[in-house]
Amino acid sequence: MSNDVLLKLRRVYSKDEAFKFMDEELKKAKYENGLLKAENAEISFELKKARKILNAAKASLTKDDLKEARFVELRKQLKSKCDKIKRLTGDVNLWRSKYLNLIAKTNNT
Repeated sequence: MSNDVLLKLRRVYSKDEAFKFMDEELKKAKYENGLLKAENAEISFELKKARKILNAAKASLTKDDLKEARFVELRKQLKSKCDKIKRLTGDVNLWRSKYLNLIAKTNNT
């Protein structure tokens, strides 16, 4: 073989393999999205519980007491989880649309 000849190998996936891959990726994204929603609900519950305690003792609290590290940490966690849920929801929608487009293409052929 001469050096100027390049051999390119390309894997050709069948329709079943492509569907299976897309379906697995969609399932993974949905599972992770579900886990994050559960974590978000748990953090929201903790935040609501902390707010009830705060409201009960609000009359005697000062502004410095309201800035307690625990409340700040819960707010940060809640915001980060919400952002991650939004991103993963977008991923789920993207994979779902790719999956449906692939199905539509195979039905047309």
